[in-house]
Formats: sequence, C-alpha cells, structure tokens
Amino acid sequence: MIEVLLMDGTQDSQAENALKVAVDELAKCVGLVNLKGTGYNPQMYNLVKSLESKSYDSRRRQVNTEELILNAYDKTKAFPGLVVIATDQDLFSPGINWCFGTSTGCYETDNLGRRVNERDYIIGSKSRMQSFGELVFLFAHEMGHKFGAAPSGRRNTVENLGSHCTNNNCIMQQNVNLNEAIRYAQRLYKKLERGEIDSLFCNQCGQDLRNNNQ
Repeated sequence: MIEVLLMDGTQDSQAENALKVAVDELAKCVGLVNLKGTGYNPQMYNLVKSLESKSYDSRRRQVNTEELILNAYDKTKAFPGLVVIATDQDLFSPGINWCFGTSTGCYETDNLGRRVNERDYIIGSKSRMQSFGELVFLFAHEMGHKFGAAPSGRRNTVENLGSHCTNNNCIMQQNVNLNEAIRYAQRLYKKLERGEIDSLFCNQCGQDLRNNNQ
C-alpha cells in the first residue's frame, strides 16, 4: 500500500480535493493508496507557514522549493511514504524563475556515506494556477513520476525535462509551451469529468505503475 501525507498550507479545500482526484487516479493503477492529512488541521497549516517563512527569499518574494523541502525533511522523515506540500506561495527553484511545483527526494547519509532515511516530496502551488484541473494535473503527473510511469527508454517516451509519455490523453505528457500545457491540463481533466477517458494515465503508463508497485 502506498502512503501519502498532505501538508496543506492553503486556506481552502481546493488543493486537498485536487490531490484526492490524483490519488484516486493513481489507485486505479496501483491499488490502495492511503491519503493522510486531509481536513483542515490548524497545526499542520501553521507548520507549513513556518516552513514557507524559513524558505522565503525576500529579494525575489518567492519560496525556494529546495529550501522548503530541506526544512520539511526534519519534520517529516519519520513518515514512510510520499509527502505532498500544498502552498499558495509563488515558487522558484535555483536556475528557474518560477514553477507551479516540483518533486524530488531528500535523504541523510550515515558515517559510511550511504543514503539513509530517503523520503520523496511533491510541492504544488496554487499561486499561478488558473483552474482546478491544473492542480489535479500537477499532483497526478508528479506522482506518476514518483511511482514509475513513463520510464526512460520505454517506447512512446521522449526526454524533455525528464522522461515523458507521448501518448494522447495521458497525464505524463510534457508541454514546454506554458499556454499549451495549461490548455492540455484543463482539457484532459474535463475529459475525465465527462467520462470520455477512464483514467488520466494511458494504458502504457498505467502498466508502468502496476509493474513498479506490485
């Protein structure tokens, strides 16, 4: 069973609801996914706000995603699964002016230099989002990466800021044009809502997920 912890630093339920949709889509492929941290939790909200403050670059007026994950690590390394941080702050990563979100790992090293206590993180920001479907896309896409969808070298993939799927109607596609990416995310979610597609993941990516999470 996959464990997912939501750390929600937003004041409404939009990010939580988007993550629930993304988790449901993941569960179609991998089986049971246990989502924790749902429902408004003042202590968790205040913790995220504290982590944001420590990671805030006052010159840029943005939160540094790398610093946010490093600051969150000490608070969450006891959790055995994926940690998802939802924020309403504008984000940047070193070398990137801004981003909707990111996914990465964090770990410690022991006295032999070996990685220990490895944990995975996804950050998603509502700051520049125009629709609910975009949030769903962000969370589901990044979870797809974390759990093995569209691996490098697979048929119908392309290297474009990492390995991505080229199949139609798949959430693991990557558009480098911002406006195209936004339209694609909105269109794909509407297709799911209308029942025009059964899953946000194509058959190949769904099989990738099943193969990696049996």
